[in-house]
Amino acid sequence: MRIGILLFEDVEELDAVGPWEVFGMWERLWPGEVELLTLARTAGPVRAAKGLTLLADHGFADAGRLLAQKTHPPVSGRFLD
Repeated sequence: MRIGILLFEDVEELDAVGPWEVFGMWERLWPGEVELLTLARTAGPVRAAKGLTLLADHGFADAGRLLAQKTHPPVSGRFLD
């Protein structure tokens, strides 16, 4: 199973890093069951709400099929246009 953590400008750091920690532990404890990655509109650095720079492994075009981590609150699709 592929799990994607969605990154976008001003994402709250904890909303991205928290799920990464949980799914990362799953990946470590049961190797081969899950592939964890980050994605954004385009691959590369993404600046989070409090200044932390996160790195998107993939852009939307090359992410492939995956389960995506939703953020809270919803951001009205502004990064999906």
